[in-house]
Amino acid sequence: MNIMKARYLFIIILLGLISCKEQAPLPADAPEGEITQANSIDGKALYEQNCLNCHGSLATTYKKDVTPTQILTGINNIVRMQYLVFLSDEQILEISNALSSKNPDNISPKISNAAPSGKYPGATTSLNLAVVTDLASNCYYDSIDVGVDEMNGQLFANADKTSHQKAIILSPGASYKFYIHCVDTLHQNVTKVSQLITFSTDLDAVDSTPPVITSTFPNEPYLGGTERAKFYLNSNESASCRYSTDINSNYDQMNTMDTTGTLGHVQTLNSLVSGNSYTYYVLCADPTGNISAKETLNLSVLANVNGSILYQNHCTSCHGSISNSSKSGASSQEIQDAINDIRTMRVESMLFLSPTQIDAISNAL
Repeated sequence: MNIMKARYLFIIILLGLISCKEQAPLPADAPEGEITQANSIDGKALYEQNCLNCHGSLATTYKKDVTPTQILTGINNIVRMQYLVFLSDEQILEISNALSSKNPDNISPKISNAAPSGKYPGATTSLNLAVVTDLASNCYYDSIDVGVDEMNGQLFANADKTSHQKAIILSPGASYKFYIHCVDTLHQNVTKVSQLITFSTDLDAVDSTPPVITSTFPNEPYLGGTERAKFYLNSNESASCRYSTDINSNYDQMNTMDTTGTLGHVQTLNSLVSGNSYTYYVLCADPTGNISAKETLNLSVLANVNGSILYQNHCTSCHGSISNSSKSGASSQEIQDAINDIRTMRVESMLFLSPTQIDAISNAL
């Protein structure tokens, strides 16, 4: 009988040891940030589920090459990260791996053979803006050095998406500056810095044709509560554009727009009032002094402040629809603090929100 009891106790103890076996810790000699294999854990998916809202996508995040120790320190010391205490050591390591520059998923395309450059005869009517990439990519350009998502134009690519070009219409005696960013098609990684292309044309051909303002924006009222906004216009050739509220002002009496001198022109407006209408007059002059026809911009601000529409325009992509938002019940102060503190929210569209609009979004939540 004692022998049977002893065997029974031995089996119980053995089963207990097996069931209580702990998860193996990180290897003590594993260098921080080193890429290791974990078949059952996807670091990219873990990052997107737990980190993307605050730190942006893997392609654009400023947290590249963060080590497991740095992630764990953040979880332990930063209030907004303390809800991540459930992450295991292995999961933290895989998030670090996904952020590592050694990870093939994080390799950005490289640009070479950028053209054109130098000075061209004034009779040159067009040139191809062109670059070559080492990875299959989509390439975008703008006359302003902005992020890839804000660039206005796209270069056309060949079949394997490594050669890219776009014809640019030229004017005599003009200087051109373009910035290019490329995004690889496999992992959506963006070039780390923009490629600058500059060139010019001689003033050896007579230009007697004035520039034409081809489009203006916005073409509908600003949302209620807007106090600060921008208007935009495009011209068919490089020009310097000016604006005024006086219909009788000539070009020399007008104010120079904030951003001008190329094909795209931008002006910031301040102290707008809900329910008011505004009229601006714009003239553009090309490098040879030809002046466009006067363009009239009729702008207005809606009288009513609609928090639901403001939320839809500014918040839905990150926090879901207003009916099931992850930020339900957020106060005006919490929204303002997030805009001040979270890098991915410090974008122009959010920074331009007025206190009245932030209150409206909070009320809608």
